[in-house]
Amino acid sequence: MRTSFRVALLVTVLIAAAALVLAITVVPSTEQKEQVQQAGRVAKTYERTLARSTDDLAAYVVKRRFENETNYQKLYDQVTARMKDVPRIPTKGTTAYGREHSRDYRTARARRGLELKQFRDFTERLEAEVIPRQEFVETGIDIVKINPVKLLEGFAVFSGEPLRTEVVPAYRKVEKRLKKQKPAPADAELARDLERYVDDALKMTRDGADDIDAGRAFFFDFGDKPEALLTRLEATQRAIAAEVSTMVQAFDRAGTA
Repeated sequence: MRTSFRVALLVTVLIAAAALVLAITVVPSTEQKEQVQQAGRVAKTYERTLARSTDDLAAYVVKRRFENETNYQKLYDQVTARMKDVPRIPTKGTTAYGREHSRDYRTARARRGLELKQFRDFTERLEAEVIPRQEFVETGIDIVKINPVKLLEGFAVFSGEPLRTEVVPAYRKVEKRLKKQKPAPADAELARDLERYVDDALKMTRDGADDIDAGRAFFFDFGDKPEALLTRLEATQRAIAAEVSTMVQAFDRAGTA
């Protein structure tokens, strides 16, 4: 019985001693408390700086959007560059202990990513959707604005050779650009019509070259197809601009857009 009592007493003493050691270990010193408080002060200052920086970035997005009405690649490049300038929480004036044990500091450190999410979503959408669609429209406009007669200015067209050396390469060049595009689902039909237009223009040019070689009269006749396609392309261009304007309104914290 005495042995059991002694063992129990020893266990109780050891537990009490361990608890005392633990209590002594986890209680921060006055210096450590000051480090935590200093990290908290740095965090509060940083949050104000971060708020000003993201407000400035939002205003910049709105400003650049209207200065680059249709140049969305440039808008993307400028906004992503400015995002990199948004400051990170400083470590100067803090200690590793203070940063680790200050809840305010840890919260502020994570806030930058949260504040930039809206801008990342915006630039990612520009890159994935808006810019490719803009490139598709610009390619289409370049296609329908090809003027074979203008390309042949300065050439004495006594044979079909000028058509083969000047007009055919012009259409081949834009055809190559068109094939590289990945039209949005909403633009699929327009893309097919542009492809047919280029095919028809190339066939007309080659047949015309053969006619001239054979001494037959030839002239380019596209009917109203260029104008009809241009109207659709410009409508798509306006739709893209409206979409971007809606995206930008989310950044208009001053209510100026």
